[in-house]
Amino acid sequence: MFPRLSVVLPLLVVAPVAADFDCSAPPLDEPSAAYVAKVDALHRQLGIPSEYTEDFDLTLQPEAETLKLIAVDPGQGAFLMSPDAAEAWLQMQAAARMDGVELLLLSTFRSVFRQADILRARLEDGELLEEVLKTSVAPGYSEHHTGDAVDIDTPGATAFSEEFAETSAFAWLEENAEAFCFELSYPEDNNHGIAFEPWHWRYQRSGTEI
Repeated sequence: MFPRLSVVLPLLVVAPVAADFDCSAPPLDEPSAAYVAKVDALHRQLGIPSEYTEDFDLTLQPEAETLKLIAVDPGQGAFLMSPDAAEAWLQMQAAARMDGVELLLLSTFRSVFRQADILRARLEDGELLEEVLKTSVAPGYSEHHTGDAVDIDTPGATAFSEEFAETSAFAWLEENAEAFCFELSYPEDNNHGIAFEPWHWRYQRSGTEI
């Protein structure tokens, strides 16, 4: 079953910027048994060890069932987010722009199968699984599955690079993202053993686990 899709047109409608968000959106549903089985099958195909979740202290992330189209890029295609996260992102992006900071999208919703394809391609290029898992989360455990996570860029920065942490965009996010319910998922020396990702932020729901 494909996620339900609705469309918003942020470039055509300028919404007022909210001063703050409630950050009490309902928690995501627990993954179904069928979803767990699908993830397990993909892990076996990729050779991901059974102790992976314990070693990296990660939580299984459900796949979004309802998504909103928030932007379209000629090179990357559609950017989709959950309705709650989409509203918060558009408000945050507008607030940053009013402060002279441009927040750009690199990645939003990503399916379990797409995540598996990313890992598979890296392994086929000769990378070791142990190294791959330090920078690419195993399918089923990526926050992008939920539609609540966003990878952010800004003009002049190198995409998916730690240099993003030196930009005015990152400084603005550190100061203001919490007001829009977004939190940095993988700071330096995080307890998951995942490399520092200053570009990766997640919308915080009631009961969200990082």
